[in-house]
Amino acid sequence: MPSVFLPKSRSYVWLLIKYLGFLAVGFGIYYTAYYFLSGSSMAKLESRNDQLVRSIRKMEIEFDAARKSDAIGGKTPAETLNLFISALEKGDYNTASQYIALEKRAVWLRDVGTEGPGKVYIQALKKTALRMNAAAPPKEGVSSYVISSPMEISFIKYESGVWKIGRLP
Repeated sequence: MPSVFLPKSRSYVWLLIKYLGFLAVGFGIYYTAYYFLSGSSMAKLESRNDQLVRSIRKMEIEFDAARKSDAIGGKTPAETLNLFISALEKGDYNTASQYIALEKRAVWLRDVGTEGPGKVYIQALKKTALRMNAAAPPKEGVSSYVISSPMEISFIKYESGVWKIGRLP
């Protein structure tokens, strides 16, 4: 059976060898280009990763320094809560936010807004403060404190020795 597409002088073997050769050269060019291009993009990616790690470390150092230098707060959790309540009653929400832990402060200010918490909330805080004033203060060396009645409020002791409100309902 004569082949329409192939001249009679060529055999199928040589045609197959040429086809596979072109295919191998094409894959070789593709993988060589991919290898060199991915190497440069990997270097860029590693450089960006290093920059990100450096900026995160810098932010951690700044955050730790801010926590260590923060001196606004009470010597006990009860004192911190009383200072927080008095600032809320005055309507001074920026001062009240200073008694909240640094990492929670911006969220609290955003949630409170310009209207502030309601009177019912402040009354519940006062009841919690009365219960805390009657309770024994935390022992020396303790760095966190939680009161759960009538509201659950957690406190964190900063390295500077002041107590901050860690979590409010």
